[in-house]
Amino acid sequence: MTLLSILKKFEQFFNGHKLRTKMMLIYIIVIIPVFIGSMFLLHTIRTNLSKNETDNALKNTDNIRIQLTDMVYTIENISDVICNGDDIPSFICGEYSKKSEIYRFYADNEIIDNYVSIFPQLKAIRIYIPRDDFVFNSSFRFADESITSQNWYNSAIDTPFPLWRVIKDPVTREVYLSCTRRICSPDGEPCAVAVLAINPEWLGDYISDDTYKTVLSINNGIVYFSSLEGINAGNIITVASTDFSVPNAEEVIDSEFNNISALTILKTFSSGLSENVFQIFLINPGSSLEAQNKKLTSFYSLYTLFLFVISLLIVILYVISFSRRITMLRDKMHSVALGNFNVTRELKDNDEVAQLEEDLCIMVDSMQLMMNDIYNAKLESERLKLNQRDAEFKALASQINPHFLYNTLETIRMKAFCNNDKETADLIKKLGKFMRRCLELKTDSVTLKSEIDFTNSYLELQSARFGDKISYDIRSSVSDDYMILPLIIQPIVENAFIHGIESSKSNGRIDVHIYYCGEYVYIDVDDNGVGIAPEKLKQIDIKLSENNTESGKSIGLTNVNKRIQMSYGDIYGIKVTSKEGEGTSVRIMLPRCPENSRKGNNNADS
Repeated sequence: MTLLSILKKFEQFFNGHKLRTKMMLIYIIVIIPVFIGSMFLLHTIRTNLSKNETDNALKNTDNIRIQLTDMVYTIENISDVICNGDDIPSFICGEYSKKSEIYRFYADNEIIDNYVSIFPQLKAIRIYIPRDDFVFNSSFRFADESITSQNWYNSAIDTPFPLWRVIKDPVTREVYLSCTRRICSPDGEPCAVAVLAINPEWLGDYISDDTYKTVLSINNGIVYFSSLEGINAGNIITVASTDFSVPNAEEVIDSEFNNISALTILKTFSSGLSENVFQIFLINPGSSLEAQNKKLTSFYSLYTLFLFVISLLIVILYVISFSRRITMLRDKMHSVALGNFNVTRELKDNDEVAQLEEDLCIMVDSMQLMMNDIYNAKLESERLKLNQRDAEFKALASQINPHFLYNTLETIRMKAFCNNDKETADLIKKLGKFMRRCLELKTDSVTLKSEIDFTNSYLELQSARFGDKISYDIRSSVSDDYMILPLIIQPIVENAFIHGIESSKSNGRIDVHIYYCGEYVYIDVDDNGVGIAPEKLKQIDIKLSENNTESGKSIGLTNVNKRIQMSYGDIYGIKVTSKEGEGTSVRIMLPRCPENSRKGNNNADS
């Protein structure tokens, strides 16, 4: 029997039961392996806790060993520079006729102070000199009989390489781990001993750990650092069955340490040029691992049992409630399928089953009505939208304010009456050309050249009206064949005259600049008129953004803006900037390729 056939039989068996039975079976199938796995996980956790505690302690001892080894090599290198260099041995072993020579050396040389300030590992550097004719200070000290009789002093004198000892400072009476090394005269005779004391605070910062207590010792278990209460620097540690003289040894001592039941890791190593053996004791005095395991087992077992009982009760209640609701919803759907649309809502909850019931009631009540209403409403809405847009566009394109025509006729009449010269004929000709263009304007778009000529005719008429008070300039770097909506530039220029130049007491000027800018064609109309107050400028911006054309007084800024956006899209149109008393600038933004933009806009509307 293959796996596939087994799965098919199980599926047949599973599908042959009701939803309530299926959910209970799923819970049992899932919860039993979870319970068994929890027990196995508990056993694994207990085992791993013991192993991890030991492994972490061993790793920490390795990290401490690395730090101490680096410290040993650093200090021994410093001692090599001090003891085997030229300056200090020559200074110590030299002959002086005047004490001022010694004082001069102290003043000019700060080698020792520099090392102490640069290396935080160093507490101090002391050089003990057995000469009573010398001048001493805090770093260079006299080696009297109490010093020369010390074992560390004699061992350093007899040994050419550095030795590590735990030494009590004769002045401060504090105990330090120190590197001792002899200093020889140029002829090779020992003349002094240098003692480089290690800073206990540096050891505390880099070696102490929140979980473990650390005790550091050297040679025969002489302590030079301890974070364990009851053990101080200078004490001697005795641990049964431990040989302190064996380097590179590692041992787990699960017994008493200093009368404390603790898990203790001992690591010994030798480092540097000497044969000194360092010991690292990593102690966890609160390591009652068995008690922790028992506590964990009790808590985990009770917690697992609690979750099992609670989850079983929740599943039973949920299965009963869910099965009842699904059965009721099934019966209602079956009734609708048989043609009974008299369905009422009974579930008042907010879950998915209640939402399904609500949707079923809504669907039954409005199915046919909704389909017919939506279809008819959509057709009517599209038809009204197209008719409204077509009528609005035609109305906007046909609005021409004749006010400027009346002003121009009045100008021509006054010219003829007052001057009786030939300019009258020219003015009438220009006016006729202008009026003919207005009356014959029926196309959706014209060439840029035609629009410029039309605007130029208007400017010439206004120039005749205002005389020397007005000057203008039209510049274009855009192709003359560029197609543009009619009556785009002239209404903006008209606004510049009416609202900017006429109210200005100084000579007015209007500049029209047409140019390409990326994917746009910009038409800038600038005047030096009276400008626009900030409040009014804000109202204009709101009117442009809303495309409000209800006033119907003229084809002004709003009408032009709306025509542009209806033809090319909302990203194009008019932007107005102005500073009161200095003038106004109107920028018309059109597409560089009008046909493509108009096509895309039509597609969007459809």
